[in-house]
Amino acid sequence: MTGAPGEKQQRDKARGPAPQPVSYFAPSTPQPAHPVAAIVLLVFGALLTAWQLWHFHIKWSDLAIQLGLVAAASVVALIPSLRAMISRLLARLGDPTPPERARVALLVWVIACAYLACTAYYHGRELYPRLHDECSYAIGAHILAKGRLWMPPHPLADFFESFHILVRPVYGSIYFPGTALLNAPGVWLGLSTWIIPALLSALAVALAYRVTAELIDGVAGLLVALLMIATPQFRIMSTMVLSQVPVMVMGLAMAWAFLHWRTAMRPTWALAVGFFAGWGAVTRPVDALAFAIPVGCAMALRMLGWGFIDPSAAGAPTGGSSSDEPQPPVRAPAALWLRQAAMLVLGALPFLLLQLVFNLGVTGHTFKTPYQLYLEQSQPGSVFGTGAVAKDKPLQSTLPQKQLYYQSLLEMEKQEHAHGRAAALLDETSQAVHFDLPSDLLLLLIPVGWLAWGAQGRWVFLAGAPVFMLLYQLNPFFLPHYVIPLTAAVAACAAFGITATRNAWPKSREFISVFLTLAVLALTLAGLPEINPSTPSTFTPMPLLGRVQDVLAEIREPAVVFFRFQAGSDIQEEPVYNWDVAWPDDAPIIRAHDLGPRDVELVQYYASRQPRRTFYLFNRADGSLKKLGTAEEALHALNGR
Repeated sequence: MTGAPGEKQQRDKARGPAPQPVSYFAPSTPQPAHPVAAIVLLVFGALLTAWQLWHFHIKWSDLAIQLGLVAAASVVALIPSLRAMISRLLARLGDPTPPERARVALLVWVIACAYLACTAYYHGRELYPRLHDECSYAIGAHILAKGRLWMPPHPLADFFESFHILVRPVYGSIYFPGTALLNAPGVWLGLSTWIIPALLSALAVALAYRVTAELIDGVAGLLVALLMIATPQFRIMSTMVLSQVPVMVMGLAMAWAFLHWRTAMRPTWALAVGFFAGWGAVTRPVDALAFAIPVGCAMALRMLGWGFIDPSAAGAPTGGSSSDEPQPPVRAPAALWLRQAAMLVLGALPFLLLQLVFNLGVTGHTFKTPYQLYLEQSQPGSVFGTGAVAKDKPLQSTLPQKQLYYQSLLEMEKQEHAHGRAAALLDETSQAVHFDLPSDLLLLLIPVGWLAWGAQGRWVFLAGAPVFMLLYQLNPFFLPHYVIPLTAAVAACAAFGITATRNAWPKSREFISVFLTLAVLALTLAGLPEINPSTPSTFTPMPLLGRVQDVLAEIREPAVVFFRFQAGSDIQEEPVYNWDVAWPDDAPIIRAHDLGPRDVELVQYYASRQPRRTFYLFNRADGSLKKLGTAEEALHALNGR
């Protein structure tokens, strides 16, 4: 996105000769795009944008403000003196050296950390696990922090059954252990649950800058970083204990390792690719596969001779040539194939073995995961690849909230596929763009960005998005937060649109670069809640869980609280999670279900093991708390009830 090519040439000359291009993977000069193709794709993008604005019912007032910002950017770009000044700045920011890229990436990480933490605090976001998934991941992190993958079943498991955890045949999280691996250090250090997710989210922003800066330029990298931070869904969920951001970190790290591997094909970088792919596979396997397929294809093509140079034949260092002409492609020898494959497998092997141990210990089967076991118990027919929910299989759980949740899933699946798979794919793709950008107007740049995919192997970074969308057609459900791992790729698509547009009209390159950069920057800043109060800054309110937090903070430890589920209770607000410990009995305040006459069993259990506990009954209908007293007093009160 630089606007002064002459300065860039002088800087390159001062640095000395650079390695010559190696096939389509190596850095090259911008390839001019055909103006007709660019116009067609821009018109197509405009039509898609209009449909997107209608589909998500954007407010006319918000649209007017955003269009006004774009118009202001065009006015600034039309003023020669301002355009020249901004162009010089873009030229400086857009052409960092490799050490500068590393330093800027570190600075981006620090700033993103500070901003994500401050905005969460400033807007009063609840910084404790609230979603079903969050509580399950938090429990998994506590279990892993103890050096285990699961705990034995509780003697009174029915009292602790909840969404997305197992209580039989073991107690623990149903999810793959990759996210727990990342959050376990936070447990060891006694950190609040939101700190590690915020650090990981900032790391994703920094890696997105690093990869985009190498594939396009430094300005594009900074824009992608800003776009990610300004995207409401990414920003809000940056402090949540979820797996979407961790798998995006692994995907970006995989792309970063590939960028290093592609020039010299060093085994250590192949090991890094395998390491991040393996960690991603035990975090969110489908998402990791979407990132790994393009990287794997690119590595295979590279080994087949697309850009492979035999250093001994060329007389140049590995990965480059001293000649002015690119060397002919050479197929990698079989020994190199085996060495690279061995390093990939070696990098992924520890994580795959960890998952196999998890599978065997929980389900008794090598390739049957705890997640699949849970779905068979609580969401029959929802296993990935089944295509639809099985409506004729009963749930093994008798919890009323799980019964209601399952019915809601059936209704969701029916609505999502009411108009066929093609319509579902279109709607899901639309969601991916809407939830991964701060403004739907940026969709205009994505189709024309396809013209810039080929140069420097950029497709390796971006192809994960369409692969992701296709793979998720095998899943019965598609929830909005599923698309978080695509935030960096979607933002990069918009940045690629700037590159392709300026390349289509070289004579107006400076104006287009300045105008589109300012327009994207303005739309990005307008997505920040500190600038635009109408922008979402917090997750959906969950008043019941807030009430539970306040009430439990006033209870004297140790205690046991029974939670009574009644008709009309929100199934998304489930308080029965002991997410602050690895084992329910270790919790200072134990949360358990009110199972009516069976409550006496739990009271007797703790009376014999932890007699100092006080018992309470929480009514979810009105948020009231009733003290039952000591074990003896609680037994009397419960028998009377």
